[in-house]
Amino acid sequence: MKEGESLRDAALRELHEETSVTPADVIVSEEHLETLSFPPFTVHVFAGLLTRSTNPMRGDDAQEAQFFDVDQIAKLEHTDGLDHVIDRALARLPELQLK
Repeated sequence: MKEGESLRDAALRELHEETSVTPADVIVSEEHLETLSFPPFTVHVFAGLLTRSTNPMRGDDAQEAQFFDVDQIAKLEHTDGLDHVIDRALARLPELQLK
């Protein structure tokens, strides 16, 4: 995070830097859903919904990043507890669709 930046603004900035998705392309929940700690990293999770079709592109620091449909995630190897976070994010989608 940058000095004076909110968690939400930092998430939007990082999303743009790592995928080229702009804040105008996504609706993001006002509150973060979860804080995960994997020393030396801390991850603050937000639910988001793309507002239009966009073509995310990997940034220089995210060359190994991949994008998956939600139904594919359960089949992937992932961090313990991620299923819970995804379920919480999916539960927020109706709220985001109304915005």
